[in-house]
Amino acid sequence: MKRLAIILTINLFLLSGSVSAQDSINFETLPAGSTIEGPGTIHPDIDIDALNGTATVIETGGTAVYSAKNCGVGILRQRLCPQTPEGYYHTNNCLEDADGNRSDNSPYTGDSSKTAKGFAAMDATSPLLQQDFDFTFGNEVSVCEFSVRMFDFGDYNPERATTHSVTVSGYDSGGGLIDTDVLSYQTSDVVLPLRSFNPNYGILWFTGDACTAVFGQPGYREFKIEGSGIAKVELRVTGGDPKSAMDSIHFCRDNDRITYTWQIDKSSDSSEITLAPGQTYEMPYTVTVLHAVTGDCCEASPLDECIDVSDTHAGILGQTCTSGVSFTYTMIIGPYESCGTYIVDNTASFVASDTQTQGSASKTVTVIVPCGPGCTLTQGYWKTHSQYGPAPYDSTWALVGEDTPFFLSGQTWIQVLCTAPSGGNAYYILAHQYIAASLNIMNSASTTPEVDTALSWAETFFATYIPSSSLSEETRGTAISYAGILDQYNNGSIGPGHCSE
Repeated sequence: MKRLAIILTINLFLLSGSVSAQDSINFETLPAGSTIEGPGTIHPDIDIDALNGTATVIETGGTAVYSAKNCGVGILRQRLCPQTPEGYYHTNNCLEDADGNRSDNSPYTGDSSKTAKGFAAMDATSPLLQQDFDFTFGNEVSVCEFSVRMFDFGDYNPERATTHSVTVSGYDSGGGLIDTDVLSYQTSDVVLPLRSFNPNYGILWFTGDACTAVFGQPGYREFKIEGSGIAKVELRVTGGDPKSAMDSIHFCRDNDRITYTWQIDKSSDSSEITLAPGQTYEMPYTVTVLHAVTGDCCEASPLDECIDVSDTHAGILGQTCTSGVSFTYTMIIGPYESCGTYIVDNTASFVASDTQTQGSASKTVTVIVPCGPGCTLTQGYWKTHSQYGPAPYDSTWALVGEDTPFFLSGQTWIQVLCTAPSGGNAYYILAHQYIAASLNIMNSASTTPEVDTALSWAETFFATYIPSSSLSEETRGTAISYAGILDQYNNGSIGPGHCSE
């Protein structure tokens, strides 16, 4: 008979959401014209390599890479970009500043005191370079998210291409593709394409221009890839605008990914109870789960955010994603019809949602059912009433097992009992009386304080010595003395008295 009452108590202090562990590359601190090629030049974990020319820091209004704004022709040009000493455009305007704001420092359309920096592939011998880049991460570094922003792409087409694309791809250390982000559209074969065949991009004079594009259009576009284990990122331009620039690199390392580490605890109202024969006890149990949170990977999904909790007696307790949750239930222990000591083992366990990591915690309750006064029998009785005879079998032996190893002796219980204490061997003298007394107690005989003391000392003795051990005079004397007390108990001189066989 078992009755379970399940009560779920939830203490809400879930650590939820993400605390950003994103790394951002700050170009604002570097002088315009400086190279950012090579491992660790711009950041300890990244190597930027321009496949054409050299990856170089640029700033608004600086050395020409692209010309913004693209003002169109005729009267439209004069309305959008008043004539300047440089012509009807502003050089290298509208990169992002340190706060991530698109900044135009032109004295004609913006604040000339502001500046913003990014980077582009530069070569003194050619103003028209394909803006292809490799971004490689350092030894033992991989990322789970990477983004880069591109400016001023699409309003210029010197190759007269009709298909334009920019592809950003992330690969693992073995060259396997993890994720790709692609910008692709088509135009007519003109140097200054007026319109994309993709209706979302409209008039490329504006949607491809760094200053007039809306975020997400070709002239102001962020590329983002995600997935664990990215070791290299490739940016490739096909048939597109060679006079563009990059800015605002962000990435998150794999080892910063959120991971929940769980532990479980199980407790009961008591570790030991005493029951009369036939009595029951309703025992409360509590299962508590706790977690620690490590790492963060931008907006990536966390690992092992939830666990499923179960119990050997209560079954499935449920799923939780919250640290500090307690599952409480009660279980009926008993009844036991025979006296003795009983062990109730109870284990709670969990399985984590993503990695299937498992954990458990156990609780043991000892149940004592006291025996009546009973009576005692001698070592001679127990020696002859085992399963080996010759007298009829006494089932009390089944509670310990005749063939169970006896401490460190290298013999079984029945072998020790049947071994004569040659030469007054104190080990066997004490062992014979200890075995008989133990079987008497298992057979419902009550004890006395002096008998309990003798048994306790004997157990320590047997856990320390073997039959052939050389004993000090004091230790041998104590062993013989306690053997005498147990002999009196087994013969009925002390304790509940001898049984009538």
